[in-house]
Amino acid sequence: MLLVVIVALSAGDLRAQTVSAPEDEARTLPVGVFRFTVADSNARYSELFGPGGHNTAVLGGLNTDSLGVRQLPSLAPAQTAIQSLTGNSGFQLSLGQVIAEASVHKQTIPIAVEAGITRWLTVRASVPIVSTRTDVFANVNPSRFGGNVALNPSLVLPAALAADRAVYSQFIRANSTLTQALTGCVRNPGGANCGTILADSAALRALISQGSAFAAGLAQVYGGGSGPGATVVPVNGTTAQNEVNSKDATLTAEYNTFFHALGLPALTTLTPYAAPSAAALGDLETLITNPALGYAYDTLQTVTHTGIGDAQLSATVRLFDSFASDTLRWAPHGWNVRTAVTGVIQIGTGKPASQFSLTDPGTGTGANAIGVHSATDVMLGRHLWGSIIVRGNYPLADHQVERIPSVTGEALIPEINATTVGRQLGSSIELELAPRYVINDYFSVSTTYLIHHQAADHYTGTLTLDSAMTGYGTVQLDASTLGANTGYTAQNWGFGVTMSTLNAASRGKVSIPLDISYLHTETFASTGGYLPHQKSDAVVIRVYVRLFGTVTQGQRRDW
Repeated sequence: MLLVVIVALSAGDLRAQTVSAPEDEARTLPVGVFRFTVADSNARYSELFGPGGHNTAVLGGLNTDSLGVRQLPSLAPAQTAIQSLTGNSGFQLSLGQVIAEASVHKQTIPIAVEAGITRWLTVRASVPIVSTRTDVFANVNPSRFGGNVALNPSLVLPAALAADRAVYSQFIRANSTLTQALTGCVRNPGGANCGTILADSAALRALISQGSAFAAGLAQVYGGGSGPGATVVPVNGTTAQNEVNSKDATLTAEYNTFFHALGLPALTTLTPYAAPSAAALGDLETLITNPALGYAYDTLQTVTHTGIGDAQLSATVRLFDSFASDTLRWAPHGWNVRTAVTGVIQIGTGKPASQFSLTDPGTGTGANAIGVHSATDVMLGRHLWGSIIVRGNYPLADHQVERIPSVTGEALIPEINATTVGRQLGSSIELELAPRYVINDYFSVSTTYLIHHQAADHYTGTLTLDSAMTGYGTVQLDASTLGANTGYTAQNWGFGVTMSTLNAASRGKVSIPLDISYLHTETFASTGGYLPHQKSDAVVIRVYVRLFGTVTQGQRRDW
């Protein structure tokens, strides 16, 4: 192999411009020539360009010093219930600090075939095979002392639910006992112990009211007769849990005062089952993945997917080519120009990012689209040439099932927010400049600069969630919020090396004409919405085969 490279590098350069390049959109294939392309492109990123020019982690919505209602609005009912139960209207629940990082690797293997129909027309079909792998690192409360709430134990531990029901039931039974006693004494003031009861009837009625409210609050937060309570509860030893325990003990002592007056056995102070420790990764994983808790996302662990990307059909029409003669084609000199236009039909065979995943990039947009490309090659002599390519793409409207956020930037969107919405992905336009230097008949090097403008996506539709679904009131969701921060303007650069045997094959020196290219690209700047800060490396192999058409004896074989 090394010998082949040395010979190629030392070859003459009289026909240097015959080296091709993967971005040669301005060129049409000769009549009867088919070009088969396969590539292996590997893109990777672990952060996103974001609004205001600030980079953010892929799971940036979960990265916070205090994960609470701001990131998870669905926890608002739990916060309100704890405020009511403790009597502390300023209570703000927090699961603590969350550190979440994800690294996404996306391998794309496009398979394409092109055919030269006439000297000025080439048609093309391509289908990409896409594999994605997302590696996730997450840590909750690395200090082990952060946050004031954690996952409600009664959701997963029968013993915890039994303990909560015992507390709830004791208050309900105590209220029933004292209510019956008060009612009996009102009917028969001369009854046993009724003097004491009636003398303090106002305090007794207040106690029954307070106990009833406290029991209802316990059931709403921890759990009661109808099952588990809120998703999260205070952590043992925190101010909120101490306030609940203190209120519990105070009310129990007041009950015992009246029980003693009635000659009844004293109640034992029972406390609700608090979260035993600060939230940990297991709590977050359960919160995210357990359908019963409302989110039903995929695991935060490593996730892999393989599928088909968006397929394309295209036709390239050559408009002008100063290489009209074989003499110029194989021995260029001076200035030369060729230009072509390509029409593209995209078939949405790809799978968009799943509504059940926080990190899945999907295998494609899943949208049909039409596009137009205009490409011009400008060449100077034997070695220098460059391409100017303008591409426009217009996706067609469709419908998708999406989760509509309650507020912009919601870290976790409940599954009940999912509905079918109208989707119009933003149109795009990009300009690529690709100067190249052809070393000899076999090798060329190139660099590229590309600026891409992506219009914002538009979504239509609404969803109404009633209080039975939300647990706190009616919510009207507007699908237009899905389009927030989806438009951007990005800049990319790259470089490449191509080895080609086209010239040698045209002279009959090799039997298989082919190109092998290595390309590196990366996005180095972006303004507007969110976009992966991505780097990509690709190897592209293109093989040329003549399946019809003839070559006159003595003429060079044109590939």
